[in-house]
Amino acid sequence: MADLKVDALLAGRADTLLANAGASKALALGPKAGQAGGTEKAKAEQAATQFEALLLQQMMKSMWATVPQDKLMGSGNEEMYYRDMLSEALADNISKYKSIGVKEVLLKEFNKEK
Repeated sequence: MADLKVDALLAGRADTLLANAGASKALALGPKAGQAGGTEKAKAEQAATQFEALLLQQMMKSMWATVPQDKLMGSGNEEMYYRDMLSEALADNISKYKSIGVKEVLLKEFNKEK
């Protein structure tokens, strides 16, 4: 995975880095070895929260694409990387503390299936 990040940096492809970050988050949804406890409900809630964060991050990426680049932040890849990091942090915090409703819908559907 480190080779993918280096290749993406050399090629200047922030989208590849974002996709790899999303893939690593998706892998984190699976059960971890040595994880104590973890009921099915808690795992479903964690998965729904992470899914909502990824959705928010993609929405923010689309929104940032409409904003002109700022001279203060630089006009190259630096601004793109900082915006991606900001979007990821905002998406994680929004989904964790103030949900937009996607998590609740997913959990409701999950509970119906049981």
